[in-house]
Amino acid sequence: SIFDSFIPCLQNLHIKSKVTSVSLKNKSFEINGQKKCFYEKLVSTIPLPELSRIIKSIPPEIRLASEKLRWTSLFVVNIGIDRPAISNKHRVYYPEEKYIFHKLGYYQNQSPYMVPNGKSAVSAEISFSKNRLISEDTLIERTIKDLIKAKVLYPDDKIVLTHIITIPYAYAIYDNQRKKSVSFVKRFLEKNDIYLCGRYAQWEYQNMEQNILAGKAMAEKLNAEIE
Repeated sequence: SIFDSFIPCLQNLHIKSKVTSVSLKNKSFEINGQKKCFYEKLVSTIPLPELSRIIKSIPPEIRLASEKLRWTSLFVVNIGIDRPAISNKHRVYYPEEKYIFHKLGYYQNQSPYMVPNGKSAVSAEISFSKNRLISEDTLIERTIKDLIKAKVLYPDDKIVLTHIITIPYAYAIYDNQRKKSVSFVKRFLEKNDIYLCGRYAQWEYQNMEQNILAGKAMAEKLNAEIE
C-alpha cells in the first residue's frame, strides 16, 4: 500500500504505540508511559483536544481553548452480503432522518479485489456525539433493518460478515469557536516547537490526498528551517 512504501524511509518507528505525555520543559514525550524520547521539533498528528490533554503543565487558557472544540464521532458498519453487485454506485448520501446512516460506500465498485467473487459489501457511516448517543449493542441490527428499508438489501439476503469500526474524532465541527481556538492553541504550540499536521491535529476537514500534501508541506517547511 501507499503507506507501506514509506517504511524503508523511516527510522525508530514505533507501531501500535501511544504517546501518553509531552513535556514542554524537557522537550520530550513518553510512549506507552515508559519510553522517553527527546525532540528539537515535534510534529503531531494527534487530535488537537487529545494533544492538549497529554501536555504536562499546559496553561489553563490553552486547555480551555482546546475544550471548546467540538466534533462528530463515527461508527462504520461493514456488512458482507452473499449476492453480487448489490449496487453500481460508489457512495450514496442519505440526509433523511428515517435512516440511521448518512452515507453508504460500495467499495467493490472502486476495485473488484475489495470483495470475494460472487459477494458484495456495503459500509454504512453513522455519526454520533455526546448529544446524539447511539447504542453499539443494536447497531448492526438497526443498520441492516434500514438497509432493507432503503431497498439496498432484500429481506432474504444472506449476511456473511459484520464488522464495526469506531472513529472517535471523525469530523471537526466548524462552529464560531473553531477558528479562534485552533489559531490560539497553534500559536502557543509552535512557540514551543510543536507543529500540527493533518486532519485531526489541524482540526479541519482534509481528505486523504490533502493529508499527504500536508505532510509533504510540513517536511519541506522544517527542512527549510534546518538548512
